[in-house]
Amino acid sequence: MHTHRVLIVKAGNPKKIHSPNQLKGLVVAVQTGTKYEEYLKALKAKIGFTLQGYPGDNDAVAQVLLGRADAVLTQDTSFAFQAKAHPGKIAVAFTFAASDQFGIYYRKADAGTLGQQIKDGVGTLRSNGTLTKLATKYKIPVSTVK
Repeated sequence: MHTHRVLIVKAGNPKKIHSPNQLKGLVVAVQTGTKYEEYLKALKAKIGFTLQGYPGDNDAVAQVLLGRADAVLTQDTSFAFQAKAHPGKIAVAFTFAASDQFGIYYRKADAGTLGQQIKDGVGTLRSNGTLTKLATKYKIPVSTVK
């Protein structure tokens, strides 16, 4: 699956954030230990903002909901999950053009059995339209679900 990085803000985008360069002087939350945190650390050095790290994505998004952060950098799939959990309370302020790729991981020793079962299962979900329905339901761009 391909996902895109997004900046999540409070619904209505009260700080009028439309690009990462508009984070100057604001408070940005992120899940620690991620490539998103690495990106934000480099950006912070260039434009200046307060960066808050949290152990999980839910924790980072909660900071926007509570008003302790102005934005969160995460992925569109996380936004879809959070938007369902908090309807009408958050929005995507900016979607990055570059995509990240995710897959299903399993041990190399399981490639012959479990790996094939997963591959077959995903193939069935793709061919019967279930992946498309799930992407639509969770507001994930259908074109990114492979």
